[in-house]
Amino acid sequence: MITLSGHDQWPGSCTARHRMMQQAINDHRMTMKKLTGILQSFPEDRFNQIPYEGSWTPGQIADHIVLFQQGIPELLAGEARPIQRPADALQKQLASVYLNHELKYTTPEATRPSNRPMAQGSIMIELDDITRSIIKAAQACDPAEECLEIEFPGLGLLTRLEWMYAVTYHTQRHIHQLQKIYLSLAA
Repeated sequence: MITLSGHDQWPGSCTARHRMMQQAINDHRMTMKKLTGILQSFPEDRFNQIPYEGSWTPGQIADHIVLFQQGIPELLAGEARPIQRPADALQKQLASVYLNHELKYTTPEATRPSNRPMAQGSIMIELDDITRSIIKAAQACDPAEECLEIEFPGLGLLTRLEWMYAVTYHTQRHIHQLQKIYLSLAA
């Protein structure tokens, strides 16, 4: 899990910025490892089973995560500009958006999963490929620049570092959902 930094000032040195990005990368890598572990724990015959009314299947959650994450490497490598605020200034707000499990959201059409059955092995390969691409892009960018290609709803433009938090917190939210589904299907 990503820990909230509580920084009042963004450290100005290049080394400090990259150290913070490396921590975000490590947290993302650990989160994705946890995600793949729980997805692999579902038997193949349960991967596409609806656990209860109004829920997605484990396969659909995995598909949604793929759809959410697939544009992140390009976003991190895309057009950006220096900022006049700490690069992690919106980290706590991102955590409150994604890690408050009492809040329910409507999924945008672009990240809404398919209703077709998902091949467990194929989606695991996709998640692994996307994870490697995200990490590669994050390692090559300046974490203290804000991405200009997309605004985060309600928060506006995010830095590259904040996008790493967003993608990781989003995945952690769905890990929580998958844990509940696993218990429901096991009962």
